[in-house]
Amino acid sequence: MTLKRRFAAGTAATLTSLVGSVFLISGPASANICSVTPKAGVSAVTVRNDKTTSASAAGTLNAGQYIRSSCSSESGGYYTACGATTDRWIWVDYGLFARYVAAQCVRVVVDRVGT
Repeated sequence: MTLKRRFAAGTAATLTSLVGSVFLISGPASANICSVTPKAGVSAVTVRNDKTTSASAAGTLNAGQYIRSSCSSESGGYYTACGATTDRWIWVDYGLFARYVAAQCVRVVVDRVGT
């Protein structure tokens, strides 16, 4: 085999392995992106610095606004709001830090991001 053919064969093998690796590394293309907005009838929701009502407010999410969030809730401090008592909070991307909103008062929307 000539040097030119060896180089071509080696290059083809390298490209094949790289292309195969890209598909293995990339993972599933169907990962969900979620956001939250206040539920119908809720005019505004407080965005808090932690998962408790005693945490300071970082801002407000008004009706009609959307903010990027996790797709599920997590436990935190108990609160009574929006017709129920619960300990469920949703992480939101607010400013430079993770913040939280009361899960009972928001609606999670899958595959929509924006304000």
